[in-house]
Amino acid sequence: MPPLIAVSLSKTSRTYEIIEKSGEFAINVIADNQLDLAKKFGGAHGHELDKFKEFDVATEPASKIGGSLLSGCFANIECRVISSVRDLQGNHAVCIGEVLSFKMNEGLRPLVWLKNRYFRVGTECRL
Repeated sequence: MPPLIAVSLSKTSRTYEIIEKSGEFAINVIADNQLDLAKKFGGAHGHELDKFKEFDVATEPASKIGGSLLSGCFANIECRVISSVRDLQGNHAVCIGEVLSFKMNEGLRPLVWLKNRYFRVGTECRL
């Protein structure tokens, strides 16, 4: 059985609309040298603007899904939705994705968001 990934999304988000329509998604694990990009993407909403055009983001074609991947990431994960739960309490849905493709740049380190802060991961992860 291939690996599975669960993502929780606001049902009012542009990302949710795209996943519902296409049945697929990509997870781009931002590298620690992309902190400015992470802040820009986190501070804007997809209904208000096209983040890729607005922030002049470099992309590359995905190998297994129809969308694009962010270039220069620590990792890119391409998934096909195999199940979803839309009728949760509140305004969120959970999508379960089957991993179709995974690539990692071992020369980079991931950027992590935890407790409303970004962290760079070193040889050890500490708070």
